[in-house]
Amino acid sequence: MKKYTIKHLLFLLLLIVMAGCTEDPISMAAGKLPDEVAMSKIGGILYSEKSLTNKLAIRLSKDETSATDAIYYTLTQPAASAVTVTAIADEKLVDIYNETNLTSLKALPAANVQFEKGGTLTIAAGKQVSEKIKVTILTQGLEAETTYLLPLTIVQAPTDV
Repeated sequence: MKKYTIKHLLFLLLLIVMAGCTEDPISMAAGKLPDEVAMSKIGGILYSEKSLTNKLAIRLSKDETSATDAIYYTLTQPAASAVTVTAIADEKLVDIYNETNLTSLKALPAANVQFEKGGTLTIAAGKQVSEKIKVTILTQGLEAETTYLLPLTIVQAPTDV
């Protein structure tokens, strides 16, 4: 008899608790939403085929006359129209890198760098990634046992993509 009474008492208590509930909306502070304007802007970055980061170490021996890699340009969103940019070696960026990272690397001379297609990278409309082009680094005139830095950059930034 006691089991039967306890079950009814618990059921009655549950009904009372449920009757006390209201349909008020539950709201939680979730923080500020990202700025839609910033998210709608398109950015791009230059990548190496051999690395998923923006840095790549290429080791050359005395017997090698050159080393080759492939680069490509990628956008954060699909391009609305075809985008064409040009990659170049920019020796002036070495000073900024050295100052920022407290290093004293030497700039790889731009004359030692050859770009396939003149460094031109094109992204078709509706796509996010360009075709790959080869970059060749020539060892002629470079000092042995010296670490060089080769900063690559884009000179023609895309607009209205």
